Amino acid sequence: MPPRPLAVIRGATEEELGASLESFFVPFEAEPTPVASLAQGRPARLRDRREVAVKLPYPEVADMVRLDRATPRADVLLGRAVGLPRRV
Repeated sequence: MPPRPLAVIRGATEEELGASLESFFVPFEAEPTPVASLAQGRPARLRDRREVAVKLPYPEVADMVRLDRATPRADVLLGRAVGLPRRV
């Protein structure tokens, strides 16, 4: 997944934190660093000046995870509905 602008993922992250990014980090970098496909990393500095890397999940990740977890159950229910044996 390509990196997203900070403006796109800021809202979901701040909602999760319950405060603005700036209330935790000084500064918070706008440029992401490469990480896994579910999130992006950004260098930041805590208010006490320690350097950290912050992983910001993409807003749609929660929906993707919910769907991914629901798929096997839906497959089982569909299999039962069409009469497939419990064990294949």
